[in-house]
Amino acid sequence: AGQARSLSGSGPAPCMELCQLDVFFDDRCEVVRSPMDYMSYIFDTDYIWNASTDTSEHLLQDNNAECHPSDPFYQSPSCTQNQSARLAYVFKEPSPVLCVKVANRKGPSGQKPAPMRIYGCPANTLVSNSSGFFDQQGKSWDRETYCLRFDDAILEGYDSPQPVKLRSDCLFPITLEAAQRAKNSGESFLTSPRLSCFCVQQANEDPMTRVPGYRKTPEAEICKDWAWYQGTQMGIRAGGVIAVMVINNVLLLIFAYFDSLGRYQTATDLASSQVFNLFFATLVNTAIVYNLIGMNVYTSSNTFFGSLRFGQGPFDDLTPLWFVTIGNMLVITIVCQIGCSVALPVLWIWTVDPLLRRFFTKDVHSQELLNEYHVFPEWTLSLRVAETLVVVFCVFMYSSGYPFLYLCGAVYCLLAYWGDKYTLLRGSRRPPGYTKSAIESAVIMMPVAILLHSVFALWLFGNQELMPSAWGGLKGFAESIINMAYNYSEIMGVVAQGGFDVRGNNYGSYLQARMVDCARTAAEPILWLFFAQLLFYALMILHSIFRPCLGNRVPEAMDWTLKALKITRDARAEKTTLAEAKAQEDKGLLSYRMDMNPNYEEATMALNFNPEDMGASPPSERQVVKATTGMSLHKLEEQFERNAAVKLHEAENYVASALDRFRVFGKSSGSSKTKEEVKTPTGETTPTSRQVV
Repeated sequence: AGQARSLSGSGPAPCMELCQLDVFFDDRCEVVRSPMDYMSYIFDTDYIWNASTDTSEHLLQDNNAECHPSDPFYQSPSCTQNQSARLAYVFKEPSPVLCVKVANRKGPSGQKPAPMRIYGCPANTLVSNSSGFFDQQGKSWDRETYCLRFDDAILEGYDSPQPVKLRSDCLFPITLEAAQRAKNSGESFLTSPRLSCFCVQQANEDPMTRVPGYRKTPEAEICKDWAWYQGTQMGIRAGGVIAVMVINNVLLLIFAYFDSLGRYQTATDLASSQVFNLFFATLVNTAIVYNLIGMNVYTSSNTFFGSLRFGQGPFDDLTPLWFVTIGNMLVITIVCQIGCSVALPVLWIWTVDPLLRRFFTKDVHSQELLNEYHVFPEWTLSLRVAETLVVVFCVFMYSSGYPFLYLCGAVYCLLAYWGDKYTLLRGSRRPPGYTKSAIESAVIMMPVAILLHSVFALWLFGNQELMPSAWGGLKGFAESIINMAYNYSEIMGVVAQGGFDVRGNNYGSYLQARMVDCARTAAEPILWLFFAQLLFYALMILHSIFRPCLGNRVPEAMDWTLKALKITRDARAEKTTLAEAKAQEDKGLLSYRMDMNPNYEEATMALNFNPEDMGASPPSERQVVKATTGMSLHKLEEQFERNAAVKLHEAENYVASALDRFRVFGKSSGSSKTKEEVKTPTGETTPTSRQVV
């Protein structure tokens, strides 16, 4: 087909020598009908066969492959004279040709002939004579003006069916006259490649053509409806991205509310439940809904899903147009999700929270309500973990088709670290003491992200339209697993080049052929990784089933393997004593305690400061000396003894006070003070009162 697209409309035409050219009205070229039922005549520059006068079937249309050297063959006028190599089949009434079979004579040295261009034209626009093809006005007939272009037929042999479908790649030029004729004949840009391709080509030359009414040229007038449609589609896509962001936040609030109604023993149990619910809802809305909307699995309108138009989108496989439409929208949505996840908490602290305090505390006089407004909001661990999981899953799922997402994921990790740090320390109340269960529940789901990455990468790298490659060593293994009803070449030749109706009738066989494509060399490394993941999940399922019998033997074996590979250390094998550890204090800290860190020694001493110690020694003797490795054990012992003495002194005072009160209540008339005589420094005896301090 690439050779045919490069051929110019002028100059000598190639010689076309055919033994057979049969047309069929089914997608497999299997239903055989007599040409007398639907054909009127065949001609090039002259009549070759007229069904009304010649009842015998012509060699070009008799359902027999006639390419033996002794058999007759058709030779186009361009083989003997400088004329075009055009052959016209005229039907009695418009008929949908879905497949053709061609038997051709090989050219010099056995080389293959050039691909054959196929057009569908109104019969009343074409007049032929010995001089060539002309229109009704006697002007030279232009096929690009009057006809619809189909995909080119690759002439490989009569046994290779050639599905026929409209060409929609817009790589061939569309003239203004052809577009005007298509518009006057009632064609729509939604279904007509001539109008849509003409407008795309005009927009590439002049981008202002996309603005309806801006240009007053004939080209802009023809494309006015197309421009309105494209603008509407862009608005719908932008609205879809905004709707996804809004729905994500609404779902987060709804699931958080319903989870809060549950009865959980600890805050960690609540957070673990919220992580999964919030993650699943947000992931479906962000990364899967677009695929479901654009997916086409050819569901019947008589079924429940078909009545809802589910599975009737424009794409039944990954195509270049899928990456332009659905893929780009997915990337935009993922980037917006990253921005919202990082920016919204910080913006809440900067704007919403201060405004709430300013406008809602003016007429509040209750201390309880004032405390409620001035206390920072909670930092929801489950929400941040769920949002991070969504970003990680989206990056892993589509990064094989969009490597740019790896950079987006790295930027998200950087921004999320600083954003969460700022939000937690500057704008949130102290969170509860979570255990590691909430984070472990998120880590457990990470292998699923790798599995989704492998599935998408296999389907992408096995697509021969996007990533062509040769067969790998696992082709036979893949074919043995997938028992195909038809030959691979036949299915891909019929389905991959056919229209939606053809693909719908053979979609099951096409999916089987695409699964076999996963054994291509481009996808083979990922296929090995996919098999390793399946083995891992199979072992996990078997372990969960036979866990009552095996006990903890499997985890112990894995732990032993990690220790043998020196990935982890065995705490019981550590022979270092406390004295040896103290001798190696210069290599690092031995404890997470604050008083064991030399950087916090002064703070520790300030926290343990006792005012009574101020009078224990002259000021000249009170010197604070900072140690090199934290507070020494001697200092800690002195501090402990001092604190114990203070507590003992307080206990003695409490006991003495209790005894005094008991004596007072034991006398009929007494005083709160007991008289006793003490000696003064001069030797005199004087009464005094003993008070308990």
